[in-house]
Amino acid sequence: MNDALHNVVEHGTGRRSRIDGVVSADKTGTTQSYRDAWFAGYTGNYCTVVWFGNDNYTPTGRVTGGSLPAMTWQNYMRYAQAGVDQKPLPGINENPVDAKVADANADGDNPDFNASSCQLTKEGTEVLRRIREMFKQAAPLPPPDPQRRAFAPPLRKVGKGEITGSIGISRSREVN
Repeated sequence: MNDALHNVVEHGTGRRSRIDGVVSADKTGTTQSYRDAWFAGYTGNYCTVVWFGNDNYTPTGRVTGGSLPAMTWQNYMRYAQAGVDQKPLPGINENPVDAKVADANADGDNPDFNASSCQLTKEGTEVLRRIREMFKQAAPLPPPDPQRRAFAPPLRKVGKGEITGSIGISRSREVN
C-alpha cells in the first residue's frame, strides 16, 4: 500500500506535494462538480489531510486534490518536517537518511501550477495569503515528543459561501 501511494507523489496526481528529503505516500481526491477537493498524505513521522470546499455547496472552480490541497499540504508538511529525523516508510526503496533534510524556508512556489485555472473568492485568496505569511513567519517546531499526538485545529470559517479548509496532523505509529 505504501508503494502504491508513494507513486501518487512520484508519478501521479500528487506531484505538487513533493518535498525534497521527505519520503511520503499520498492520495488526492475531488468530488463531482469540483465541490470538494482534498489531499491526504503521510510520511514516516506525520499524517496530514487538507480539504478545500465552499460552505454553500457550490463548485470551487475546478480545484482538484492534486492542485491547491496538495500545495497546501506541501507547505504545511515542509514546516512540520523541518529538522526532524525522517523515519522510513515500510516498502519504499528510498533511504531518507541520505536525503536532504526538509527546509521550512524553501520557496513553495510551483511554476508548473496554473493558478488561473482555479477560481477562488477574493476572501478565500486572502485567507490563503495570510496562511502563507504565517508559515513564513512561524518559528521552527520543537522536536516531536513520541508520547504526544499533535493536532492543528480547523481553519476558521471566513463567511457564508466562502472557501474554508482544515488541516490535521498526528504522529504516525511505529510499524514493526
